[in-house]
Amino acid sequence: MSEPDPSLLRVGDTEREAAVQALGKHFTAGRLDVDEYGERTAKVTTARTQGELLAVFTDLPEPHPDLSGLVPRAAATTVPAVAGDAELDVPGMTKAQRVTAGVMAVSWVAMVPLFFILGTWMVFLAPLALSIFLGAVWGPNWNDPHERAKQARKRAKKQLKHREMREHHREIHDRHREMRDRRRSDDED
Repeated sequence: MSEPDPSLLRVGDTEREAAVQALGKHFTAGRLDVDEYGERTAKVTTARTQGELLAVFTDLPEPHPDLSGLVPRAAATTVPAVAGDAELDVPGMTKAQRVTAGVMAVSWVAMVPLFFILGTWMVFLAPLALSIFLGAVWGPNWNDPHERAKQARKRAKKQLKHREMREHHREIHDRHREMRDRRRSDDED
């Protein structure tokens, strides 16, 4: 019995997340610009197989995502760690979250000179608004992927319930309209 082609093996969320983190390291190292990072991240999030996932890294050096769990045991190999990876890796944070945290920090620091240049305290409202907005976007469970998935399922279930309720109300409204039309036609006869 021959072993399956590793490039045809399907990937899951864990492998996609590892790929996004690897892309984040390349972005931080300056190998990718913002647009290229966005395009490659989009490809990673829609990748279904190991081959599609690894195709995003063909022109990039290490680090690549660890897909050893997908390869049959006989073909599994270990990838040596690249020096300096530990300092770029922030556990539990995606690249977008790291960039956002950096932007927020820089915006707070940049407000001090702007305060002295412009002479108004209102410049401090910009990073405050940015912090509030980004806090609302990430939510309280931004670093727990299981909790985020749970919240996404809750939202989807809620949307489905609302859609079903709208359809039900529409049906009731249509029945009432039919009854009203019948009464009018009976009254006219």
